[in-house]
Amino acid sequence: MINLWSRRIETYQDLKTNLGKYTFYTLILEIPAFLWFNPKFELLKELLNLKYQYVFIPTALFASFFLISFFEFHDKIYDKYLIRWRKSYDLQFILPKLVSPHQNKIDRNFFETAEKNRDKFMQHLFYTFVGDRKSNKTVDINFRVRFYESIMKYWITQINEVFLIFWTVFIIIYLFVPELLFSHKAPKVFLFMCLLAIIVFFCINRILRKKWAIPQVKEKTSAEIDEIHKNHSQQLESEIRYVHKKFDLSYGS
Repeated sequence: MINLWSRRIETYQDLKTNLGKYTFYTLILEIPAFLWFNPKFELLKELLNLKYQYVFIPTALFASFFLISFFEFHDKIYDKYLIRWRKSYDLQFILPKLVSPHQNKIDRNFFETAEKNRDKFMQHLFYTFVGDRKSNKTVDINFRVRFYESIMKYWITQINEVFLIFWTVFIIIYLFVPELLFSHKAPKVFLFMCLLAIIVFFCINRILRKKWAIPQVKEKTSAEIDEIHKNHSQQLESEIRYVHKKFDLSYGS
């Protein structure tokens, strides 16, 4: 029996596990709809009807694990190359807020250098303190749990968007070149209604991301950064000095 969510998201792996489960359940709902469109796949239909538990469910589990846990498609590809929210969030929100107590000491080229070396800057200045490993630098686990719970909502909107884009492409192919994959045509009115529904869901998903998910992520990130400033200020300044030295920047002058 697969639990829908982990009871408590304490690590990044817990987060990916939950996203994988969400992707799995979404596939469970969507694959039968895909097969309804395409009667050519009689073998798949037979497997779906007669051996659903033994073939389809393991396949969906493997696809979910591969896309989320191994490939990290939602983050490493879709967000990185198409949405690009993480990059702007790191450079325009997290790093400026982190170094704000030391803004008079950092090099004037600090943010320009950070943009070119974002991963290393984030690793030293942020993830050193909010990472999963236990150390005297890490913020209290409750701050991390709350952050993971909020960022999960953001990633769910990303996964929703990937599925919606897939269905948009699928229906467009079905409308204009069905002979590529299909042996029959559904009524065009029905297909256009499907596209309209996808557009509506896409807009709702974007609104939820902007008005609901991202504000929660910002709130929980701010709480983590405030905790770093309060209880790890000396270590933070040491890390700031380190990145200045590593990238030939001048600190405090």
